[in-house]
Amino acid sequence: PPIVQPSLPQEAPTPLVATHAQRETEAPPTVHAGIPTPDCSHLAEEPVWTKNGSDPLIGNPTAPPPSNAEWDSILVDSPPLSPVELSLIGEEFSTQESCQLASTPHPATLLTLSPMVIAPSSVSPGQRREGGTPQSHGPPRFREVTEDNITTNSRGLRRTAAPNGGWPKVHLLSTPWENVADSQAEAWSLVTSPKLWARVFRGKYEPNSLEIVDKTREIIKKLIPIDGEISWGVSFPPQKCRIDTDRFPTPYHMLISGIPADQVDYISSLEVISTEEITILLKPFENQRPEFITTICGLTFHNSPESAPVVLDLVTNRFRSSKVIVLHVTENSSLAQDKAVAEIMDNLSVKFIEVKRSAANGGNFRGWNVYLHKSSLCDADHIQLIQLMRTCDFPTATFGYGVPLKGKDTLSCVGCKSIDHDSPNCPFPGIPGWLGYKPQVQAAQVTTGTYPDVMENRGGTPAQRRGGGRGRGYGGRGRSGHRRGGRGF
Repeated sequence: PPIVQPSLPQEAPTPLVATHAQRETEAPPTVHAGIPTPDCSHLAEEPVWTKNGSDPLIGNPTAPPPSNAEWDSILVDSPPLSPVELSLIGEEFSTQESCQLASTPHPATLLTLSPMVIAPSSVSPGQRREGGTPQSHGPPRFREVTEDNITTNSRGLRRTAAPNGGWPKVHLLSTPWENVADSQAEAWSLVTSPKLWARVFRGKYEPNSLEIVDKTREIIKKLIPIDGEISWGVSFPPQKCRIDTDRFPTPYHMLISGIPADQVDYISSLEVISTEEITILLKPFENQRPEFITTICGLTFHNSPESAPVVLDLVTNRFRSSKVIVLHVTENSSLAQDKAVAEIMDNLSVKFIEVKRSAANGGNFRGWNVYLHKSSLCDADHIQLIQLMRTCDFPTATFGYGVPLKGKDTLSCVGCKSIDHDSPNCPFPGIPGWLGYKPQVQAAQVTTGTYPDVMENRGGTPAQRRGGGRGRGYGGRGRSGHRRGGRGF
């Protein structure tokens, strides 16, 4: 009979992750099946924000990331921290000193990684793995590395990295439910799974929302490991009433549902996902208190360190002298009368803004945004207090007569949908690494010099460029925009 050679035992193939010295002593993480290996996979593991984390590399881990508000007929607070050199938005000033702990950037350790999923581990918060790789916390997600203000993960998703200090706060003009068809709103109310809102930067109502929904789904699938196509959904609602007078009509919020709660929290904490394909702003589903009160127009103060405390004193004294405001606070607060009023006044802040407008739309003006960051009132009484504050005027003897912008005169940004600035002052396009929409004529908004000098640099005056003008007179084009319902005041 033929001699059978004994078969030698074959070594099991070594997992790709085991080739890294940093991971030789730990159990191999879970690999998400069916994920293609990207061409560029030189990525590093970044620390993940958690509620209970204490890793010093991620700045202030005990403070949850700021979230947008949803009662948004009047919305939120702090100054945009965009490093735009030509920004016309000033710093917020309040009577309370706030210490902001800036996040220390973590130097990326370049590793050749497979597109695996980072799974939660039992390592205590703040503890590092062997080899100097920081410990990850929270729900499973893909590895990421940030370079030149762009964050790239192991699925190949490139998005704008969050700026130092976090994303600018947004004060929505309307709630996500506004102008949603009743039948759609009823169907949404029956969804019991965790959910969140998402809207597109410069978004508007889309009768055919297939492209937006598909792009949003692709981004989510590249952010988190998620199986199946039916278990979770992205829904863009139909309109309740048709709006033809607005270039960016409501509704423009999508509802994302069917994703595990910890993944919903993680996606919400990102706040903004700006890619070359689409830019999405995320918002928690739960209601939150508005903090933005109004924009005061008519005061002649300039943006200076001396002006801010004077304007804040003017606003505080005006609210304190209003019997209606004081009575509302003292009757509805759980605090003693003197403490209730003091709490409101101590949590006010102001922020300068300069708005550039054509003469047909009211001309340029300097304004001051007013915010209320905290109150012990219940939700309904807090909103009513803001509505009462929006009725106040702010007269001065030497620096003009301040009035609140209300109704159609309220500032609004077609990009982020905030009401504490207009579109030219939107801080998002100036963020380093911004991959979303950028205005093409942004430089013209900060042009300096006299009118003849500026027009000469642009190739002559409008009349010269038109060949001498058409002589339309007083009722010509210059006033037609105002007659059609422009945002002037």
